[in-house]
Amino acid sequence: MNYARGLSVTALATGLTFALGFANQALLARMLGEEGRGALAAVATTVLLATLVIGEWVNRGNTFIAGHQPTRASSLLSLTLVWTALLSVVFAIGLWLAGPWLAAAISDQLSESLSVPVLWWAGVLTILLVVQRGAQAILLGLDRLRLYNVVPVLFIVVYLGGNALLAATTGTPDILHVLGVWCVAVALSGVVAIAACGRPVLLDPRPLLRQTAKVGSRGAVSATLVFLMFRSVIYLVGALMSLEALGVFTIAVIIAEMIQRLPNIAGTVLLPKVMAGQDADHTMSLRIGQITLALSLLVSAAVVLFGRFFITVVFSAPYAGAYEPLCLMLPGLVASGFASILNSKLAATGYPPVTLWAPAVALVLNVGLNYRLIPDWGLAGAATSTSVAYIFWAVAITVAYRQHTGLQWHRLLATSADHR
Repeated sequence: MNYARGLSVTALATGLTFALGFANQALLARMLGEEGRGALAAVATTVLLATLVIGEWVNRGNTFIAGHQPTRASSLLSLTLVWTALLSVVFAIGLWLAGPWLAAAISDQLSESLSVPVLWWAGVLTILLVVQRGAQAILLGLDRLRLYNVVPVLFIVVYLGGNALLAATTGTPDILHVLGVWCVAVALSGVVAIAACGRPVLLDPRPLLRQTAKVGSRGAVSATLVFLMFRSVIYLVGALMSLEALGVFTIAVIIAEMIQRLPNIAGTVLLPKVMAGQDADHTMSLRIGQITLALSLLVSAAVVLFGRFFITVVFSAPYAGAYEPLCLMLPGLVASGFASILNSKLAATGYPPVTLWAPAVALVLNVGLNYRLIPDWGLAGAATSTSVAYIFWAVAITVAYRQHTGLQWHRLLATSADHR
């Protein structure tokens, strides 16, 4: 699929997912309240982090190998399923042995009756996400963007529908109900992703496992560090403030992540093109980066002008306090949006060292600033710390991209109109 068509398909699917995702988040915010929404944010961040740590190397390897060797797609699917089966056994044993200790560790934030069930649901959800994302990564590598985009659309439709059903039929839905619906949505969309990859082939997984680990490990470390660079603030707000404060701050994070979808659309479509050698002169990645920068600025202006009204109407009045931290995160979001496109290009060339050390340093900077600023500034301190960390990462990636490509600054930062 050519880049323009792929971008259109991905943009359409992401736009639909974006709209339904906002509706789902608004429903969750109203359904769970600030404290419940804060608890869900902490659990969700942990699940997504665990998914990255144990499964992202498979995803990155699947995309890379499927892109270069399409005939091995069925073998990659088999590897993903074998790895997930092993993880299931390990998770079951680990939770059986460490469950009581882990439940006691989180009992100050969740009631005792919820702690153990939440751990089991979180474990099941992590396994399901590894399978879903592993299969979806194969579709991305094969450049089957229509099928690739069906998966998140199906997921959010089921997730939103399930939560709406909960709200209509359950008097006081809690985090366990939501985690159950989340699991069902991931499972159904994962089945579709697996079916789209074709029938898995029985094989000795060890040779392919070594190749996948070699190819995907650097990308997995990079992705995990970038995730922590932004999401570590969830843990810090929860620890240094309260679940209610975290629930409010989570709304700012959700909207910020929606804004980040803009560069992610382009980066997702760009990755297989770069791996196939279709952006040797950097024109494609530069134009997309510059367009993303312009759109990010427009979206940020809209957030500043209408953000408070939007948050109050969509998420309800108790979450109005998310407006200030959201505005404080905007400079970092704009800078990182442009850098994300450049980072995708660097990733496709083999993950040079900057893709590892830049998010690592930004993570340390973010954590340090949060510990210093949250006690004095509250949520504004958390947002400021995150924005500063993102700007540092963006500058580091942009400088490294220039050094890697040898491009002059005026071409790197010029508007796309200058290259027509």
